[in-house]
Amino acid sequence: MTASYNLAYSLFGIFYLPLFLRRLKQAENPKKLLSERLGFWPNSTASSNRRAQKLIWIHAVSVGEVMAVKSFLEGFLNRFPGYQILLTTVTPTGQSVAKTFTTNPRVNLAYFPFDFTFSCRSFFRKWKPECVCLVETEIWPNFLVEAEKAQVPVGIINARLSEKSAGRYGKARTIFRPLFEQLSFVLAQTREDAARFIHLGVSQDRVETLGNIKFDNVQCAPEKFGDDFALRTKWGFNSEDKIWILGSTHPGE
Repeated sequence: MTASYNLAYSLFGIFYLPLFLRRLKQAENPKKLLSERLGFWPNSTASSNRRAQKLIWIHAVSVGEVMAVKSFLEGFLNRFPGYQILLTTVTPTGQSVAKTFTTNPRVNLAYFPFDFTFSCRSFFRKWKPECVCLVETEIWPNFLVEAEKAQVPVGIINARLSEKSAGRYGKARTIFRPLFEQLSFVLAQTREDAARFIHLGVSQDRVETLGNIKFDNVQCAPEKFGDDFALRTKWGFNSEDKIWILGSTHPGE
């Protein structure tokens, strides 16, 4: 199956090439992006920063996922001083945002490897993580196969899975069910997300619903908004009225 998947992934790469070339142009260091995604580390600053500490690998695809794990990263570093973090992204914009809050010397930045056997294997051999935390939903067959061979547990934090995506995975159940079964933990945003992961093969005792960690980044400053009662009066509500706020909505919702 691995050989067939590598072939299919290579064919997919032909169609992905224009997008990848555009990302190369966006990157601050195109050579670094290409080499790290292939699993090579020539003169890599991220690689040379690796110290003799235990390391947790956190993968956040792009800007949204990077911003979501900001508080998680800070909390982890404070609680576990004996650990380093490897934070990987796919996009150059994700790397740029990550740099703004990863000045801590215990945080290493790199690009996530292409899902080829050789690049994923190289990554695990180089960084030797204790655990991998994927942010939201990232299911890559070769990556998970190599993680299992390296005996590295993999889980998903802030996990979400739409009904549409769950349906696509379900149609390829023969391929994906063993991969979902391999996940060591899934920390889901909602009960619906949790149920979909369980349906696709994740053991129920490995799934928890913990909410959306993006909310952990929200800084509440009531003094900026004035007295709550004054706002209610201004907007025509009384103290017993329940107020429902619809934020970040899209057409049709």
